[in-house]
Amino acid sequence: EAQAKNLEEWAQAWENMARQAFLQGYRDATAGHQGSKFLPDSAEAFGQILSVFELEKAFYELNYEFNNRPTWVSIPLKGLLRIVA
Repeated sequence: EAQAKNLEEWAQAWENMARQAFLQGYRDATAGHQGSKFLPDSAEAFGQILSVFELEKAFYELNYEFNNRPTWVSIPLKGLLRIVA
Protein backbone atom coordinates (compact mmCIF):
# COMPACT_ATOMS: atom_id res chain seq x y z
CA GLU A 1 0.00 0.00 0.00
CA ALA A 2 2.90 2.39 0.68
CA GLN A 3 4.15 1.85 -2.87
CA ALA A 4 0.70 2.60 -4.30
CA LYS A 5 0.54 5.81 -2.24
CA ASN A 6 3.97 6.87 -3.50
CA LEU A 7 2.94 6.16 -7.09
CA GLU A 8 -0.28 8.11 -6.66
CA GLU A 9 1.61 11.09 -5.22
CA TRP A 10 4.09 10.97 -8.11
CA ALA A 11 1.27 10.73 -10.66
CA GLN A 12 -0.49 13.70 -9.05
CA ALA A 13 2.69 15.77 -9.14
CA TRP A 14 3.24 14.87 -12.81
CA GLU A 15 -0.38 15.72 -13.62
CA ASN A 16 -0.05 19.11 -11.92
CA MET A 17 3.14 19.95 -13.83
CA ALA A 18 1.73 18.77 -17.16
CA ARG A 19 -1.53 20.66 -16.55
CA GLN A 20 0.26 23.90 -15.71
CA ALA A 21 2.57 23.60 -18.73
CA PHE A 22 -0.36 22.92 -21.06
CA LEU A 23 -2.46 25.78 -19.71
CA GLN A 24 0.46 28.22 -19.85
CA GLY A 25 1.25 27.17 -23.42
CA TYR A 26 -2.41 27.51 -24.40
CA ARG A 27 -2.67 30.98 -22.89
CA ASP A 28 0.63 32.04 -24.49
CA ALA A 29 -0.46 30.74 -27.91
CA THR A 30 -3.83 32.47 -27.80
CA ALA A 31 -2.65 35.76 -26.27
CA GLY A 32 -1.19 37.11 -29.50
CA HIS A 33 -4.37 36.84 -31.56
CA GLN A 34 -5.77 40.35 -31.86
CA GLY A 35 -9.52 40.52 -31.50
CA SER A 36 -10.00 36.99 -30.15
CA LYS A 37 -11.32 37.61 -26.66
CA PHE A 38 -12.52 34.09 -25.93
CA LEU A 39 -10.34 33.83 -22.83
CA PRO A 40 -10.66 36.14 -19.84
CA ASP A 41 -7.71 38.37 -19.03
CA SER A 42 -7.61 37.72 -15.31
CA ALA A 43 -6.15 34.53 -13.91
CA GLU A 44 -9.05 34.30 -11.42
CA ALA A 45 -11.72 34.39 -14.14
CA PHE A 46 -9.73 31.94 -16.26
CA GLY A 47 -9.54 29.56 -13.29
CA GLN A 48 -13.27 29.81 -12.65
CA ILE A 49 -14.15 29.04 -16.26
CA LEU A 50 -11.66 26.20 -16.33
CA SER A 51 -13.24 24.73 -13.19
CA VAL A 52 -16.66 24.72 -14.85
CA PHE A 53 -15.29 22.85 -17.86
CA GLU A 54 -13.40 20.41 -15.65
CA LEU A 55 -16.52 19.73 -13.56
CA GLU A 56 -18.58 19.10 -16.68
CA LYS A 57 -15.96 16.67 -18.00
CA ALA A 58 -15.62 14.90 -14.66
CA PHE A 59 -19.40 14.38 -14.41
CA TYR A 60 -19.42 13.07 -17.97
CA GLU A 61 -16.65 10.61 -17.12
CA LEU A 62 -18.39 9.57 -13.90
CA ASN A 63 -21.61 8.85 -15.81
CA TYR A 64 -19.66 6.92 -18.45
CA GLU A 65 -17.95 4.72 -15.88
CA PHE A 66 -21.21 4.06 -14.02
CA ASN A 67 -22.76 2.86 -17.28
CA ASN A 68 -19.82 0.99 -18.79
CA ARG A 69 -17.17 0.14 -16.18
CA PRO A 70 -18.59 0.44 -12.68
CA THR A 71 -15.37 -0.84 -11.14
CA TRP A 72 -13.59 2.29 -12.49
CA VAL A 73 -15.98 4.82 -10.92
CA SER A 74 -13.37 5.73 -8.32
CA ILE A 75 -11.14 7.34 -10.97
CA PRO A 76 -13.47 10.16 -12.08
CA LEU A 77 -14.84 10.39 -8.54
CA LYS A 78 -11.37 11.25 -7.24
CA GLY A 79 -11.08 13.87 -9.96
CA LEU A 80 -14.41 15.38 -8.96
CA LEU A 81 -13.35 15.52 -5.33
CA ARG A 82 -10.09 17.27 -6.28
CA ILE A 83 -11.96 19.85 -8.34
CA VAL A 84 -14.43 20.75 -5.60
CA ALA A 85 -11.78 20.76 -2.84
